[in-house]
Amino acid sequence: EVDHIFDSIGGKTFKKGTKLLKPGGKIVTYGIASQMMGNKTGLLRSIPILLGFGFFSPIRLLMHSQSMVGVNMLRIADHKPKVLNKVFSEIVSLTEDSHIKVKVAKEFSFQEINHAHELLESGQSMGKIVVNWE
Repeated sequence: EVDHIFDSIGGKTFKKGTKLLKPGGKIVTYGIASQMMGNKTGLLRSIPILLGFGFFSPIRLLMHSQSMVGVNMLRIADHKPKVLNKVFSEIVSLTEDSHIKVKVAKEFSFQEINHAHELLESGQSMGKIVVNWE
């Protein structure tokens, strides 16, 4: 069991995460990268994602004193750019101080950007994909 979960995938990953929360825990979902997979569009693409999240009631959260937060970074960028800037500044600071360790899946030169994009689209990478511009 864990206190905090930051879920950037959504769907089934979110559902599994809620089962791992301790009483008083919090899950923050800030992206649903899995929705970007495949060639389906509109409602058809959304159905598996919605089913993956599962059906739940706030009663479960209340009974376990848990909380859930949903964050759409694009909305924050549109409506509260100063908040987004502060968050990014804090993340950079925490990373530089080694409080947050970034897992790098693979590094590419800018000449290989097409390969970096292929890896990203494949969904097979675990960690960040880095493109070096130097």
